[in-house]
Amino acid sequence: MVPAVHEVADLPKSHDRLDQLYPAGALDLPVALSVSAPRNLHTPREYANLDPLLYRDYYGTNILAELSVTGEEERVAVIDKAWPHSLNDIMLLVASDSHRRTHVEHIPDPVLARLLNAALAYTAMASDEQTVRRFDLDGGRLTIGWNCDPTRDRDGGQWWDKTLHWHLNLYPRQTQAAVTTTPLRDITDVSVRHALVDPFSYLAQQVLREALEHQLPALKAGPILPGDPLLDIENRYPVGLKIPLPGWDYLGTPQCRDLLRMLHTTTLHAYHQISSALTDHPAVPGTNARGTYGIWERPRLRLPADAEQRLDRIEWLSPETGSSLLRAHALLRDVSPRQMQTLRSNRHLAARFLTLAGPSYNITFMSPDPTGLEFHDQARVLLVLQPKVFSYIGHTPALGTSVASIINRRIGPIMGSDLLEHRKSLQHEFLHRVSTTP
Repeated sequence: MVPAVHEVADLPKSHDRLDQLYPAGALDLPVALSVSAPRNLHTPREYANLDPLLYRDYYGTNILAELSVTGEEERVAVIDKAWPHSLNDIMLLVASDSHRRTHVEHIPDPVLARLLNAALAYTAMASDEQTVRRFDLDGGRLTIGWNCDPTRDRDGGQWWDKTLHWHLNLYPRQTQAAVTTTPLRDITDVSVRHALVDPFSYLAQQVLREALEHQLPALKAGPILPGDPLLDIENRYPVGLKIPLPGWDYLGTPQCRDLLRMLHTTTLHAYHQISSALTDHPAVPGTNARGTYGIWERPRLRLPADAEQRLDRIEWLSPETGSSLLRAHALLRDVSPRQMQTLRSNRHLAARFLTLAGPSYNITFMSPDPTGLEFHDQARVLLVLQPKVFSYIGHTPALGTSVASIINRRIGPIMGSDLLEHRKSLQHEFLHRVSTTP
């Protein structure tokens, strides 16, 4: 069980009341404040694709290829990221000329299978002897992840494009070796501290564990690993709900697709049940299919006694977790219209004081083992679900000896001709592999 929120000790000097949500040991988590990523000499202006802008207009010449899916209008577009997360990264986008797909439950099963098979091709590339030697991929950290976040006002994990897109990242061993860490308690900027490890992270993990635990056995996944900061520190695991998978080939199975859809729907319904118990937000998103709030609007908190009664009615929620949610509820505050006006004019303040506008999470397939010749066949594989309530970062990967890190895309080295050729050749190798994968 998650330790009660009042058990947290030794709060940082820059204490915010939400820090009380961290369980004992969480403030000792080793985090990396700024991991540099290589960048292009000329980068486009960043702007959010919030309106139904056609994906070809938004990504333009960065679209490397479009992979068709038999019988489906959607395609999987392969994108060269204008702002890379790593030298070897590739992006996959669910592309359509007529509608926007925002999450895994929203896309047809053959399209999800195409995404997963492309991800599998990436893992195979990271363990193929010739490819590993040609691109110096040995000893890296591989992650495959995406965000789901309906927020349209303050910063959030899926800020720039609400269309479902997956990040295939392979951080080289040189990046891993250069990571420097500091205890979470020493991060003095509250917004950054809460971005690295969301204050609700461990409590949300326990809520999801109770909502999920009876559904996993049939999907050949699990059991869910304990949500304990001390275990995360010991194993250098990423912060989040962690589900062990049988191996990378699991990504090519129907059970994996069922697991991803189940994780989305369970997270969505658990969010709405808890949110409607603690606030006046509707329990079922029937009036709003995505379950979001209005822009610069948030639901109002219920009175404590009312919230307690409503939590008691949630059959799958344990009394201990319900008590922790009530303590969390006592730390939250309503936002007045005047305060909301202030937050609208200050992006940094909004990220610190305003919750995300609906169920927000990141899902990542990753391995704690380094890439190399046996990586695809023998590496341990985890699915990590990072729930978000305040964090403005979609994915905080465990790089080097950290359990969470911020990728800084603005301070890294500008890619010269050698690095650009490396990147282009690796993308070409990936395209060759996925073009022959159904």
